[in-house]
Amino acid sequence: MFDRLLARWPLWLAVVFCCYATVLLWNGFRSQAQLMVAADSRLVEEAARQAGRLGDFLEDRRAELSELAEAPEIETYLTNKALGMSLRYGLAASLDAIEERLRRWSARNVFRGQEIFRCIVFADADGTRLAGVGPGGGAVVLPAGLIAGSIVTFDLEQRRIGVTAPVIRKGAMVGAVAAVSDIGVLSGYLRSDPDAAGMREVLLTAAGENLAGSPAVSGLGPVAGRALAGLPANRVLPLSDAVPTGQAPDPSGMVVVRTPVPGFPLSLMTLVGNREVYGQITPRAFLYALSVLPPLALLAALRLDQMRRRNRTLRDHNAVLSREIGRREAVEAALRRSEQRFRATFEQAAVGMAHTGRDGTWLRVNDKLCSITGYTREELLAGRFQDITHPDDLEPDLLQTKALLAGEIPTFMMEKRYLCPDGSVVWVNLTVALLHDADGQPDHFISIIEDISERKRAEAELRCLTETLEARVREEVAAREAAQARAARAERMQALGQLAGGIAHDFNN
Repeated sequence: MFDRLLARWPLWLAVVFCCYATVLLWNGFRSQAQLMVAADSRLVEEAARQAGRLGDFLEDRRAELSELAEAPEIETYLTNKALGMSLRYGLAASLDAIEERLRRWSARNVFRGQEIFRCIVFADADGTRLAGVGPGGGAVVLPAGLIAGSIVTFDLEQRRIGVTAPVIRKGAMVGAVAAVSDIGVLSGYLRSDPDAAGMREVLLTAAGENLAGSPAVSGLGPVAGRALAGLPANRVLPLSDAVPTGQAPDPSGMVVVRTPVPGFPLSLMTLVGNREVYGQITPRAFLYALSVLPPLALLAALRLDQMRRRNRTLRDHNAVLSREIGRREAVEAALRRSEQRFRATFEQAAVGMAHTGRDGTWLRVNDKLCSITGYTREELLAGRFQDITHPDDLEPDLLQTKALLAGEIPTFMMEKRYLCPDGSVVWVNLTVALLHDADGQPDHFISIIEDISERKRAEAELRCLTETLEARVREEVAAREAAQARAARAERMQALGQLAGGIAHDFNN
């Protein structure tokens, strides 16, 4: 019994190796899963911090504008207006003080050396501009629901952000302070293309509209935007699964995280390459490939055991196999000689010859066909016979080809025209036969193409000459008939004259 076990030692060694490798791979998969979860958590946390910074920026602007709406200068103006002062006596000075306050406030709101708001306006409850800093002198459109508190709006058509705060007096809205900034100021908070961490960011509205983004994702289409805006929040997903194919720039090998901006109907989309997120984590595909090794080793051991037992049987079949190999080599040599003869006949034929596939592609052409059509061998092999067939001859050719494939006819012949590269037309006589493969299925066509352009030109000249002669004969016949008609009229006129003279003579007598 021990001898039998010892004789099968490769098999037992393979079993031990499989057990050991399975334990290692299980540990590898578990460690990889833990590392990927940690990497996803870091990415989600970083995206959340970035979205928090954007939310804080917008919330700070809203809070500052609310404070500005409660400025003492505005309260003074409202008090003077309630006391019945006119612009000439008191109110004009109050509005000047408000404009000065707006100017100082705008100068303090700076981002990267530039003022955040390009226009700040104080308007009454109807939206009429009373005082302001920056361009624009028309009425202010106040958003609905403003009495409940400051509102931030986004105008994608004009690419601007609007912040509006109500001016409340005695529980009623008597005016508003509105400030306008370029949407581009939000791009300053987004990562560049790409930054040191390989991140790309874009800011989307709730409807998936592209509000701001780095140049790498500035081409994000509306379809991709809606798909990204509908992703679950704070989850790392492959970009190829989240966005339809062709709707986002280079989605392969990237992941995406949608992070809601706190307090606003916006979503921060963070796009990162797999390598930047997961670093040196062993790819799961590599672990899957390694997991194939243990069963392969076991199968190899089993196969080796079977081979050892079959070795004796294989030796008995070697002689038969050697004879079969010799016979096949002889057959292959005969086939090679036959193919060489066919190739020589094909290439040296005095007429054009071609092999074409069932879809019309040129598979092989000889030099004569190239000289007939004017195309090089490479140009023909790169296309199909339909590409150079005259449009008027294409439908008859295709109908004959379909009939040939259907077995309705053994071969077909037709005269057709080929379009040459220089724009000229060459007439050919085409003979096509269908060849079958070893299983009897239609494989490809062999065609014989004979240039009949000279014959066609001769026929055309003969036809033209015949038409010319027929026209001359018709002209001569017409001239002869006209002369006969004139002679007949002259005879009738002469006869009438004689008859009239006789009648006159009889009358005189």
